[in-house]
Amino acid sequence: MKAILFSVLFLANSLFMSVWSVNDQSSTTNQVLEDSVKAKSFPIVDENGIYFKPDQLPQFPGGDKAMLEYLAANIRRPAGLDSIQGTVTVLFVVSETGKRSNFEVKRGLHPLFDEEVIRAIKEMPDWIPGQYEGKAVPVHCMIPVRFKR
Repeated sequence: MKAILFSVLFLANSLFMSVWSVNDQSSTTNQVLEDSVKAKSFPIVDENGIYFKPDQLPQFPGGDKAMLEYLAANIRRPAGLDSIQGTVTVLFVVSETGKRSNFEVKRGLHPLFDEEVIRAIKEMPDWIPGQYEGKAVPVHCMIPVRFKR
């Protein structure tokens, strides 16, 4: 009986000491976690000097509403594919001069739909460039285009 009681007390003491030591190090653990999150935060600029998070994003002339109107007027549904619906998401770069380049389909629907969206974006008028610290910079942009029946 004494052996069992000793084992239970020893086990309880061991658990208490483990919890106490973890709680005692919590401030250190929290600091390590915070440092890790800061180190893995999203970069502002990529290895090619293209910004992800500028101070001011590039903008289609006239704003988002004008861009939606432009896309609605200039994107044509590929012939014979009336039953297909979904979204094409295109990643591209808006340069310091407002030109678009480096097109990449991030979410495709069908090759003909993907090509049509890229064609329409390429033919857009020049955008107002993004800015970082008051200077025009190249910026990654993404546009989703939804096709409905």
